[in-house]
This record gives sequence, C-alpha cells and structure tokens, in this order.
Amino acid sequence: MVPPTEHPGVEGARTPSAVRERLALLPEPSRLLVQLAACLVTMGPRGSGSSVSPGDGHGPPFDLGTLAQIAERSPAAVAADLQAALDAGIVGREEGTEGGPPQTPGTEGFAFAAPVDAVYALVPAEELPALHLRIGRRLLAIREQRPPSQQALDHLGRGARLLEIAHDEAQRQLSLHKKLAALGTLAAGVAHEIKNPLNFINNFAELSVTLAGDLAADLARVRDRLEPESAARLDEMLGDLVQNVSKIRAHGGRADAIVRGMLEQARGRVGQTLETDLNELVKAYTLAAQRRDDAGGAQLDLSLDGAVGRLRVIPEEMGRVVLNLVTNALYAAEAQRAVRGEGFTPAVRVSTHDRGDRVEVRVRDNGAGIPAAMRGRVFTPFFTTKPPGEGTGLGLSLSREIVVHGHGGDLAFETEDGEFTEFVVTLPRLP
Repeated sequence: MVPPTEHPGVEGARTPSAVRERLALLPEPSRLLVQLAACLVTMGPRGSGSSVSPGDGHGPPFDLGTLAQIAERSPAAVAADLQAALDAGIVGREEGTEGGPPQTPGTEGFAFAAPVDAVYALVPAEELPALHLRIGRRLLAIREQRPPSQQALDHLGRGARLLEIAHDEAQRQLSLHKKLAALGTLAAGVAHEIKNPLNFINNFAELSVTLAGDLAADLARVRDRLEPESAARLDEMLGDLVQNVSKIRAHGGRADAIVRGMLEQARGRVGQTLETDLNELVKAYTLAAQRRDDAGGAQLDLSLDGAVGRLRVIPEEMGRVVLNLVTNALYAAEAQRAVRGEGFTPAVRVSTHDRGDRVEVRVRDNGAGIPAAMRGRVFTPFFTTKPPGEGTGLGLSLSREIVVHGHGGDLAFETEDGEFTEFVVTLPRLP
C-alpha cells in the first residue's frame, strides 16, 4: 500500500473533534461519500476502527470503483465529490495515481488520512444497520460470479447485529414506557384525590394568616380597654395562632410540591433517544443549575473529557439528571459555609470521563458529606437531607430511575463526612 499524498492540514484533521468540524463543512454529497467509505473499510483487511496516529503514513484504503458501485453512482461523479474531502485532508490519493499515463476509470486508489473510526462514529446510529446491509448486498452483487467475500459476509452480519440491538433497545423503551404509563395512571388518581382537600387546606391557611393579621390590628386598637393580664394572654394566643397557620401554609405548600413531583416522576412519557454531544449537554445544564441557584456563591469547575464524544441518550431526561445533581451539589457546598465560616469557599466540580465502553459524569461538592446512617436511603423517594420545606426528596430517586431504567446505566455516590460528596453517573456506549 503506497501512502497517500499529504495535504495541507492533514495533521490537524486527525483528532476526533477536528474530523467532526471538517466533515461538517463538506458539501453534503462529499460528506455522505466519506461516511459511506468509512463504513465500507471498517470491515476491511485492517480491521474495524483502523486509524491514523501522528507519523503514520496512511489509514484504511479504498478504491474509487468499489465506492462508486456501493454508492450506485458513476466513478467520475464520485471522484468529483471526493475532491472536497481530499482538500480537507480527510482522505488522500495514493501516490502514482496523479500524473503519468491515464488510468482506467474507477481504478484510482484512496486512503483515509484522518482516523476512520472518528468518521465512522459520525454516521447516525439509526442509519448504520441499513447501511451495512446495503454494503454487504452490493458487495455480493458485484462479485456474484465468485464465492461470497468475507467482507460482504461481515457487513451483512454487522447489519443484522445492529438491527437486533435496535430491536432490543426498542423493546426496552416500550417496556419502560408501559411501566411509566401505569405509574402515571396511578399517580394521577392519587393526585386527584389528594389535590382537592389540599387546595382547601392551603386556601384556608392563606385566609387564616390574613385574618390573624386583621385580628392583631383590631386588638391593638382596643388594648387600652383591656386588663393587662387579659391583653397579655390574648397576645400570647394570637402569636400561637399566627405561628400555627403559618406552619400549616408552609407544609401545605410542601405537600403540593410533593404531589407535583409524584406526577413528574410517574408521568409515563419517554423522550426520543438521540445521538447527543454529552459534553455540550452537561455544560448547558450545569450552567442552567448555576443560574437557578439562589445563593450563587459556589465556585464551579467544569472539566470535560474531549474523548467522550457523542452518546445515545434521551437529552431532556439526562439534562434533568445533571440539573438535579448540580443543584443539590451547589446547595450542599453553600450550606457548609454557615458551618465553616466566611473563610470557607464552597466549590462544585463537574467532570466527564471516557472509560472505553462506558462514559462517566461526576458531580463533586465540598459540602458536609452524607452521614453513614442516611446513605442507604439516598435514592428512596421522598427522603431528603434538606430542612423541612426545602426539598421534596424526589430529585435523586427520579435521577436514578432515568439513568438505570431509562439508559441502562448506573448512579452511585462516594462521600466522606465533613469533606465531600461525589455522585457518579455511568452510561454505556451502545454499539
């Protein structure tokens, strides 16, 4: 194999992020051809995921004739559209194919000058099964006079496996949808029964607070007509009354928030799984949590691993997980300031990590940690370490439901009393 001719900027095109940027700038016909070529060569002689590292001469090769037949277009049209990818340094032309005697149309050779696995990863996952089946069938068709090639059989097998995985994922999502729908129906019935009497409690509590204020004003006007002992006793009773109705109003509001949280947790709606830039999602929802934070005094550190790339998730659901975890971390870190004094700097660190077949999202705070006696109840619905009225206790249980049952991942935590708490979201990379 002769190394491809170097093009300006090839070295800069070798990182996944650079490949993604350069591929996005290509005209659509060129981009689709390069992605098709990446699918074609992943089952080639050099194996799946062959890539170029700095100093390596070339990546997996492909020839114009085969690519044209797979694309079902003329070699001349394919060569014309590949020119943009050549100029971008994503592919290179084999030496000896430019200049010299004219070659037979369709015999020109090319090779990837950028990592082919980075290009392959940019093909939408939902298109991969059909694409591999199409390649396998075309390879069989153009070699129909010979025994089936191993490459054709590999592509057919890859397509069949991806279809099976997609079917299993669809069944899992359907099962989750049914479960959440059943929970939603139950929660809706419970909420309907609770909501009406709860509304009466909250409305009358609000009215009682107003009446208590009016009563205090009337008492002040007639105080000089009362015996001192009677006035003191009335003041005490009125103070107790104001305190009682204020607590009824506060706890009624918390009960209302819990009912809304129940409906949110068991809403029975499952979003669409999409290829998502996980770092961008984590960054967006982390900053949203910071903006929503009332105190806003915590130091926020974002450390995003560029190798994480894109992941198949339900974006709005995973965003809610990040929002919940970061909001809790900011609260815990800022609450520790009251304990340690003004010299203490509350800090939250949000990071992502590529672990090969899985990805981690970590949210760490330097708050008080979780006491040992409470650690077994952290993900229990309605359990909260916050003071009464400041939390519904549903954020972590909902987050775990989304990560474990919605995405096949895991949500765990590490903590040390008086030092830190770190929640770890682990998500699998689906093939």
